[in-house]
Amino acid sequence: MRVGRTHVLRKGDEPVPLADGRTSLLVEGADPNGLHLVRVEVVGAATPPRRDPCSGTAPVRCHRLDPAERLVMTVLAQRVLLRLAGATLLTSREAAAELEVLAPGVWTPRKVEHLVKRVRERLAAHGVDGLVPEPGSTGYDSAYRRNLIDELVDSGTLGTPDLRLLGLDEE
Repeated sequence: MRVGRTHVLRKGDEPVPLADGRTSLLVEGADPNGLHLVRVEVVGAATPPRRDPCSGTAPVRCHRLDPAERLVMTVLAQRVLLRLAGATLLTSREAAAELEVLAPGVWTPRKVEHLVKRVRERLAAHGVDGLVPEPGSTGYDSAYRRNLIDELVDSGTLGTPDLRLLGLDEE
């Protein structure tokens, strides 16, 4: 992939930070002779997202996660990020067991549950639907957790590079 006029990226290369604004990418397809031009708009935290009325493109919605939140969400979402068929999310108990290997004595299932709830409530307060029960209704926590992970992955907040936090390869 050629990024702008200055970088050529190959499989396994380190990521290249992009400045706010538009950047062109030339991406090689399955046929090495076929190049595809992709133009991306990088929107920073201080830049309000723009909507191009002609493109039908929705504004990008990326959520901020602190390092502990990113680690826990990555542990929970690892099967989804690895694109395993029929991927299910880890339970709080399973996630705490995996986190224990990475940070001994820090994580318990209850701490995982509290962190997940905190992230769900914060994103819900910022307008993300389906993360908390409607007032007066009940629901399954696992469904809200799945909606949270789907939102984080679909928005690009979590991606395969995050698997490095777990010592897993992206491939």
